[in-house]
Amino acid sequence: MQSSENMEPINGDDIYTSINIEIQDVAENALKKCLIENDALQGCVVLMDVKSGFIEAMASLSYNEKTSEYEEMYNFALSHNVEPGSTFKAITMLTLLENNPNMSVDDKIYLGTTDYKTFYNRTIHDSHRVTDEKGYTTIRNAFEQSSNIAFATLVEDEFKNNQAKFIEHIYKTKINEPLNLDIKGEGKPYIKNPSDKTWSKLSMPWMSFGYESTLAPIHILTFYNAIANDGVMVKPQFVKEIRHGNEVKQVFDTIVINESIASLRTIETLQELLRGVVVNGTAKNLSKLPF
Repeated sequence: MQSSENMEPINGDDIYTSINIEIQDVAENALKKCLIENDALQGCVVLMDVKSGFIEAMASLSYNEKTSEYEEMYNFALSHNVEPGSTFKAITMLTLLENNPNMSVDDKIYLGTTDYKTFYNRTIHDSHRVTDEKGYTTIRNAFEQSSNIAFATLVEDEFKNNQAKFIEHIYKTKINEPLNLDIKGEGKPYIKNPSDKTWSKLSMPWMSFGYESTLAPIHILTFYNAIANDGVMVKPQFVKEIRHGNEVKQVFDTIVINESIASLRTIETLQELLRGVVVNGTAKNLSKLPF
């Protein structure tokens, strides 16, 4: 019997990931440049193929005070659960459209003539006023200008007497469920509901613009990818094949999490609104990028 020291090596399997090395390099450099320009502490980039869900690039950088450099300390994109802020407004818009088939994004709403509004003795602010001289704006403009006041007002008007319905529409998308990714470290999504001990009358208006809930960037990406994918939510994946030499042992196909996160009308409206954010709204600077 051979001793373990003299055993011949055995060739293992080869894992073929979906990461594109060239795109990965571009993503890391672009992220570092953006963090430096904005004097940011940390950030991440994830590029996901819309139809298949395969991840083609993923980069996470954090500022190291000791070295004064940006370094990859941990996978911020997967692990860092944070309040999603204004990215949650697309989810809120979905609940409003799904709950009220007669709602039009060109409907006018009254918000007042200031950049703040009080809800239950707490004040919500906007970064800038979005209304006309009479205090009105359209839902479309409120979305494009990322108005916290507008979304808090809309969900209060729509769901005040049935707060559970607001959460039900969110849960139907499955964004509240873990993705069970191929690699370790995924943060656990948390979207509270009226049965939680911390739920209060402030919860729903604050949730409407991205607070009192936590999601990792990969969860937010998965939701937005579903909008781009005409409502089909697919699982982010990193491994395409496993081979042993020239033999393909396993091929990984697209995994559908949710066949449809919302009605076709809602998805098409969200696509239209998100284009408007880039053309007319808070992401207008992106329209100048050379795609």
